[in-house]
Amino acid sequence: MITQFIYMICINWTFYTERRTLVRRVCTFSFVGTLNGFLYLSVYNLKHPKYNIYIYAYQIYNTAERYRKHKGYNRKKSEQQQINNNMSEIELYYFPGIHARAEPIRMMFAYAGKTFKDTPAMDFGKKKKGNELPFDQVPLLTVDGKTFSQSGAICRYVAKHCGLYPSDDFLAAKSGEAFEASQDLQYDINPLVNVYRKEQFTKQAKRFLGKMNKDLQNVSDCLGSQDFFAGSSVSFGDFSMFHSLLNIRTLFGEEALAAYPSLVAYCTRMKALNGVSEYLSKRNPKPMNLGKGKELFSKM
Repeated sequence: MITQFIYMICINWTFYTERRTLVRRVCTFSFVGTLNGFLYLSVYNLKHPKYNIYIYAYQIYNTAERYRKHKGYNRKKSEQQQINNNMSEIELYYFPGIHARAEPIRMMFAYAGKTFKDTPAMDFGKKKKGNELPFDQVPLLTVDGKTFSQSGAICRYVAKHCGLYPSDDFLAAKSGEAFEASQDLQYDINPLVNVYRKEQFTKQAKRFLGKMNKDLQNVSDCLGSQDFFAGSSVSFGDFSMFHSLLNIRTLFGEEALAAYPSLVAYCTRMKALNGVSEYLSKRNPKPMNLGKGKELFSKM
């Protein structure tokens, strides 16, 4: 009975002490449990040793079970803390309803299933006057409180964190090639879709149409017979080029790419990617100059 009493005191003392005494608890459990069983079997109630074995076994089991549950609690808490530490808070800052520089970024997030805060740049003027914008431009990306700008830098950063940046240097360069070519297209097409009006729109649209076929032929030649610009796998350059081609079709109609079957098939593949089609169907509002270049295109 004395050893039983000592055993229970040790069990309760070790179980309710601080968590950092984990090793001390294990050692105490093992030592006291063994001592208790030994004395029980050798001194007390020798006439019924089997009952002492059962009692001893139950005590060891009960101790181990309490320890296992407690250890499991700590492990789950530790794992959840690690998950929380690995989660990044991402915020994209750009003009609302503008299908321009931020669209490839949003599509990459959609494809990778990454959640982020899409903050409309309603206070752009205020931030610019307050010198809060690097290079006085948007988009901006803020990750865990750290902010940087320039759409190319953001696209490459997002690509690396979404599995869309090729590990092969040559393929990365080919994806970058498509990205830079798309930037040349976007310099003309983005303001046509989102900004220009009336006479300015007509003038700039005619100027772009004068060189569009040559640009699209170059893009088609670069793609060749591949599924994507860096080979068989989609990468960051594809999302930027796809955005440029979408804006061309938005402005001038589906027939604008009809002379380039490889680009038509390419757009179909891109739109079918996981998350991309869903994103495109939900983005709002519609571009302001939707289809306004169709008549100009038909007169070429």
